[in-house]
Amino acid sequence: MQNFSPEFCEPKIELSVRAGHLLSRFADLYQVSSALVPILSSTEQVKTMTSAWNNLDARSVADHCALSCDCKPEVLADVMNNFQSWLVEAGSTPSQGNKAIERLGIWVEEVLKSVQKDGPTSRILVPRVGFITSQVVRDFVSRLGLS
Repeated sequence: MQNFSPEFCEPKIELSVRAGHLLSRFADLYQVSSALVPILSSTEQVKTMTSAWNNLDARSVADHCALSCDCKPEVLADVMNNFQSWLVEAGSTPSQGNKAIERLGIWVEEVLKSVQKDGPTSRILVPRVGFITSQVVRDFVSRLGLS
């Protein structure tokens, strides 16, 4: 591409970078989905997850996230309670294979729609979700005495 003008090359390079990023995200989602299928398809595994979630200090996680990443604690508490309800439902009505992932995907989509009604965009939500997830994992690990 050295022999071509920058006006010709730059859009092609930008498109290639975006396509590579999209493929990378798809591969990440596929790996997560593949790992979750056996877990969400097992009633026993889901019940274990529900038990662990019931012991989560949701208030502490919500307060810490509100201070650290400008999340509304009441919105976060609603999402966490909603996930707990989803876990209970998933444990009582087991799904096989990809149906479990589809049910989780539907739940995530509903939560995103309800959270985005308050205004945050996807670019704002992604780092917040990562931080919130790290705080939930931190609470689980500290309860196990692994920290």
